[in-house]
Amino acid sequence: MAYEGFSASAERMKYSRNPPSHEYIGALPTEEQAELVGKAKKGDVRSRDRITEGLQRLVMGIAKSELSARGYNPTGNLLDDMLNEGQIGLLKSIDRYDPSIINPETGKPFAIPTYAGWWIRQEIGRALNSNYGRI
Repeated sequence: MAYEGFSASAERMKYSRNPPSHEYIGALPTEEQAELVGKAKKGDVRSRDRITEGLQRLVMGIAKSELSARGYNPTGNLLDDMLNEGQIGLLKSIDRYDPSIINPETGKPFAIPTYAGWWIRQEIGRALNSNYGRI
């Protein structure tokens, strides 16, 4: 077995300072999310990859819900196109995130998944309206 002698509990990995890159970013405290985005803005490719990989499920969920809400079947090439558009929205959200914008309900900065969701939804909606409008 290739991983003989390697033991990692799920709890230890969940709270580790160096979690796997595919960990869901929303599980991190908001301050750490903002720190991660700050590193990504400065050009840290590893941080940018960790954010994009950690929010893949968010992009997938938004793409499927937007397609279903507009009467499309969320499968095949159309879903692939919308996932790509969602990734563009995610990258825009990383570039434009500003931790000084405070959520009035919590008094803390907006979480990355919340902020990214707006940009992902906007980019998917824009693509659907311009490329896949119904006649």
